[in-house]
Amino acid sequence: MKVMFVDSKLTGHHRTYLKALMGCPNVKSILVADKPSNEDWNCPTYSASDPSTSFLKYKNYIKSLIKIAEKEKPDVIHLVYGDSLYRYFGYGLKKLSKKYKTVITFHQIRRSFFRDISYKMISRNANHVVVHTDSLLCDLHKIRINNLVHIEYPYFGNTKEVKQDAARKMLGLHDVNGKILLCLGGTRYDKGLDLLLDALNCVEAPFHLLIAGKEEYFSSDFIKEKAAAYLSNVTSILGFLDDEIFSMCVCASDIVVLPYRKQFDGASGPLGEGVRLGKQIIGPNHGSLGRIITEHHLGKTFIVEDVADLAYVVNNALKEEWTYDEKYQQYRGMINPLHFVNAYLRLYSCD
Repeated sequence: MKVMFVDSKLTGHHRTYLKALMGCPNVKSILVADKPSNEDWNCPTYSASDPSTSFLKYKNYIKSLIKIAEKEKPDVIHLVYGDSLYRYFGYGLKKLSKKYKTVITFHQIRRSFFRDISYKMISRNANHVVVHTDSLLCDLHKIRINNLVHIEYPYFGNTKEVKQDAARKMLGLHDVNGKILLCLGGTRYDKGLDLLLDALNCVEAPFHLLIAGKEEYFSSDFIKEKAAAYLSNVTSILGFLDDEIFSMCVCASDIVVLPYRKQFDGASGPLGEGVRLGKQIIGPNHGSLGRIITEHHLGKTFIVEDVADLAYVVNNALKEEWTYDEKYQQYRGMINPLHFVNAYLRLYSCD
């Protein structure tokens, strides 16, 4: 089976997502993305930059996809990051979907009148539309998109599992007081690090906060200022995390905290990392994350963007004993990459 994979980026989870799908021996891959390397991907590659920056770029992008498809003649075209098509309502996709089986994956859904129109127009030009959570599935069903498939977002990491004590020693956290709260990933605005920093001012139980990831919207100086009252209980590892440091951070923690804002509604990589190693998860009660955490007994939820409630939930989690149950274990199986790949293969093969 020949599949033409189309993505706007090749960084972070975009890369691991594609590697998982393209690594299947049953798939002969063609890759269209921003400056891919033939040697790195070991398949025919074509360059196409992010189409969302201007309408002219978008039109040229669609034209280039049509030309590549005419040359390669794939059985399936998989638009892996359908989110980049929202701005221009999927203009031109009909020319692809008329000739080729088309699969489009949406990673986040942000509802509004015009966005809803865009989702519907894009979805009309796909055989199947993939989302990664039940909540997103329900959202799109509400606007009468019926060609939907839910494939759970998997755990992609290569986290090396070591004992918690050993991981803490490696990070210099072996003598901290209280449980370790982990805030993992880039310090983007929508991930709400500032909300957690504010909330911790009201937490009475002992804790140590470990912040690990790329310095983005919230800077090191911002963190120091916000956490001034408890700065001795904060460890920041800001920047690129190699595999070893990344693994040590997850293994050293007790609780993975996702203080995400309402505008974030999709699957979470740090959630998968934490669940893989049996960590308790704290996240917002909103949308996909709230539903995943609650339905699968992954931990506790707080009222989204409510600093006082976040403080209350964190304080209780620090005081209480917690262990995962059977539902948690079942979810660990659901995020196995093999389950993810096989689900996509069935989708590529079905009518």
